[in-house]
Amino acid sequence: MKEIYVLDACAIIAGIKRESGWTVIGNLFEKAKDGEIRIIVNKINLLEVYYGIRREYCEAYANEMLENVVYSTAEIVDISMDVLIEAGVISKKDKVKILGNGALSAKLTVSAHAFSKSAISAIEATGGNTLIL
Repeated sequence: MKEIYVLDACAIIAGIKRESGWTVIGNLFEKAKDGEIRIIVNKINLLEVYYGIRREYCEAYANEMLENVVYSTAEIVDISMDVLIEAGVISKKDKVKILGNGALSAKLTVSAHAFSKSAISAIEATGGNTLIL
């Protein structure tokens, strides 16, 4: 079984912008391109990458980075309990609580064991739903 890496927006942006530690991220993308490992990126982090790069550079560069770097090597997924378990982020025994520290711009259905009040408000404000496991 291949090793699985779940990358967040900060890691991908650091790789694209060649920030401190970018070579680690670059090496992961090379290994994924060669089929040695799997990289998983959730859709929300992908949007964060796109808008972060688009704001700092331009839309064309953001599109190019997603096409040539992320889409060509990473699996774009909705993060679920199964994905987190498979990636080794949590175990089957763990309980997940969603906290509402941040902003959403997409309608989501989120499943977890518990939600903070602010998370429920943020999810429902976009027309999304929360499902308690």
